[in-house]
Amino acid sequence: MANATKWTTVPSHCMARSDQKKACRVSCRRFLHAWLGALCVILLAGNLAQAATIRGGDILVVDARAGKLFVVDPKTGVRTVISDFLDPSEGPVDRSFLAGVAIGRRQIFVTAATTGVYAVDPRTGNRTW
Repeated sequence: MANATKWTTVPSHCMARSDQKKACRVSCRRFLHAWLGALCVILLAGNLAQAATIRGGDILVVDARAGKLFVVDPKTGVRTVISDFLDPSEGPVDRSFLAGVAIGRRQIFVTAATTGVYAVDPRTGNRTW
């Protein structure tokens, strides 16, 4: 029995030709790269805050996790909420990722990942699409 042959079962998809295996490996590699990139974006984006400086030195900050637009006084560190994107009394509610902030003439523009661009009135905090 010492010289007995050991048989193993191999699934038929493992016995493919080498060019099929190579194509499968390339396809799997592309899939993993795409998901790894998407995972990195999700992990990084969950903690980022986008900011812009306005006249007078104050800083506008969009906090994606809190869903709020803040103005921060850089000298004191005091932050004031301009618009809460989860409060329906200030305009359309948005639970998607708030991505960026830009300054217009009399408005602040905030981009949201799935809904587009909001215009925020800096005096009242009211927002529109």
